[in-house]
Order: sequence, then structure tokens, then C-alpha cells
Amino acid sequence: MAKGDSQEKLAGLAGKAAYASFRIFGVMPLRPGDDWYGLKSLKSSAGQLDLVFDFGGDDLPVTVYQPSGIEVGAKTLTVKQADRVTFGGRLDVKRAGKILAVVLDGDKQERPFADEPAFEAY
Repeated sequence: MAKGDSQEKLAGLAGKAAYASFRIFGVMPLRPGDDWYGLKSLKSSAGQLDLVFDFGGDDLPVTVYQPSGIEVGAKTLTVKQADRVTFGGRLDVKRAGKILAVVLDGDKQERPFADEPAFEAY
């Protein structure tokens, strides 16, 4: 979970940060650079990071479960590790050891875990 400087940096992002691309365990749920998605709100609680992005006037919720290694850069937000990440209603990725259980638009598949960050917004 976010601690110290990371927690303070996270708190200052809502309403100010915008990102053009997302990656969840290496999977790109949207076409990269298609639009800018403003971070409307975020809530960090025990074992969970809830983010809501503006998706053309609609809310796009992203939930990161058991996040660790949170890094906030000038134009990036990265969560190095997590057990699970959900991205709106279209992507759900769960990590079980060296396997990722991926559900993208209802299509279920398993993929080998590559050493990719759990969540990236850039």
C-alpha cells in the first residue's frame, strides 16, 4: 500500500493528472494515445486502490487489489505489484503465481506472468 511520499503524491493527483494510455500486467485495454483520461478521484484503503478516470464524460473505474511499489512521476502512475486489477467492466486480471487469469470483454484466457507492472497510466 502507498506510504509516506507515495501517499502524499497520490493524494495530490485527483483532478490534476491526465493520462493517454494504460497497461495492466502488459495488457492494453484501450488503444494507446487515443484520448486523454483525467483522474477524477482516488481512494486508498487497506489492501485496495480505487481510481476513477473521466472517460468522455463517463466514469471509468479502476481497482488495484493489494497494491505495492506505487510510483508517481511527472506524467506517470505505476503500481509495480498487485494481486488483481479491474479496468472498467472490460478487463479483469488476477495473478496466481506465474499465471495471469485474464478476462477481456468476456473472453477468458490464461497467460504466463511476465515481469510487467500491475498497472501503468502514462
